[in-house]
Amino acid sequence: MDPRRAILGLAPLLSALLALAAGCGPSSEFAISLQTDFVPLLEFDEIRTEIDGVEEPPRRVRRADVFSTPRTLLSRTNLAVGAHHTRVSILHRGRLIAARTREFTVRGSFLVHVVITRSCRDVTCPGPADPSDATECHGGHCLSAACDPEVDTCRRGSDCDATRPCTSDTACVTPICVEGACFEQPTTGACPVGQLCAPGLGCVPAIEPAMDGGVEDPDVDAAAALRSDAGACDPRDPCCGTCAGATICCDGRCVDPLTSSEHCGRCGERCAARVAAADAFCDRGACSYTSCAPQNLDCDGDRTNGCETPFDLWSCGGCGRACMPQHVGSAFCLSSGECGYDACASGWLDCDGNRANGCETPGTGTPNCGTCGNTCAGVRNATPVCTSAGACDYAACASGWLDCDGNRANGCETPGTSTPNCGACGNTCAGVQRATPVCTSAGRCDYASCDDGAFDCDGNRANGCETPRSLANCTGCGLDCFP
Repeated sequence: MDPRRAILGLAPLLSALLALAAGCGPSSEFAISLQTDFVPLLEFDEIRTEIDGVEEPPRRVRRADVFSTPRTLLSRTNLAVGAHHTRVSILHRGRLIAARTREFTVRGSFLVHVVITRSCRDVTCPGPADPSDATECHGGHCLSAACDPEVDTCRRGSDCDATRPCTSDTACVTPICVEGACFEQPTTGACPVGQLCAPGLGCVPAIEPAMDGGVEDPDVDAAAALRSDAGACDPRDPCCGTCAGATICCDGRCVDPLTSSEHCGRCGERCAARVAAADAFCDRGACSYTSCAPQNLDCDGDRTNGCETPFDLWSCGGCGRACMPQHVGSAFCLSSGECGYDACASGWLDCDGNRANGCETPGTGTPNCGTCGNTCAGVRNATPVCTSAGACDYAACASGWLDCDGNRANGCETPGTSTPNCGACGNTCAGVQRATPVCTSAGRCDYASCDDGAFDCDGNRANGCETPRSLANCTGCGLDCFP
């Protein structure tokens, strides 16, 4: 999986989907995603996010959380267009492990992808040789908070690229290159059941979330607590006091709270109402499900509330899989889990056929002028250019050629060296007198010879032989016939 935005392409960006908030000016859809090769629960159990200095509610890490691929932390629809900054920190038992600040400018729908690499552990920024604004660490290097390593060259070099792959001494990880930094991604299925992959250590026993670590285990078996409360029922209920074993009295009958979908864990806890968009059942006293309904996802890792996330721009076909097509009118997530859009923004084209990245190709260049593949080959006898409106045009005709049909898309179709259009459209050289007009290769009216009885006495070949024979010009210009 490519961990970048494009995606995230990423890019920016999604074309503007701006709403006008009352008294607050334009605002935009916005999301923050996190990708890190620190190991959840083993190395961090809490995530804190700030936007423009305002701290969001902390996020407690769950057993099912995976951050080795991008995962959405939060999304908003009311972030004002303009300059902002966000800071994402990961902590373990309240102690800061690593953090990253990103500065960014919102112009339309926007995804800020924050990468925190384990190679930044114990790195202090800026270092002695770094500029003063290099306050953030990425891949063990210090860089500015305004730097986006995916698209910028604002940090000194990179650790990896297509010709310099990453390596790792840990057998259970797959080393990948993320924004120019080496990243140790756990390999799925590389460790036995009950173990997890820790970069630098290999397969280690899985960490169970503990209450003193701040995270409650969502899979804790509630059987003991339920059985101790088996007699706590309404005395008016006919079955109260008659239920044996682990069953409890609910709505006039004895039920097993460990398996009853109508009374899961306690009377009245209906899994069908609690579990969203999934086929619900009761599993050891906690609501769960078998599979998500179409176009829904379980992105919080909490099986008790089912598949709480419908397909949207931030989770299109997969949790945290942002739908951010570039240069489009409006983006949307299709029922198939693929990105879609209504139309390309003015001046842009979708030439690679990949709707997920939107309209990636400028439509104002001669390779793709107005339509994909239009090189403006129809512009003749001139150097073709493409206008900002995506129309083929030219700057000037080549020597000896004219545009006489007024169609700039076909260029200069008319030779300017013939008498119907000599040097200019429609110039038939009618001003050439008493001679047969011709047009020179330079597009000037001329003649081969004067008619009998006519002379060119003013030296202007464009008006031909303007002087007829007369007594004053009898045998030539100024040659009279007087004895």
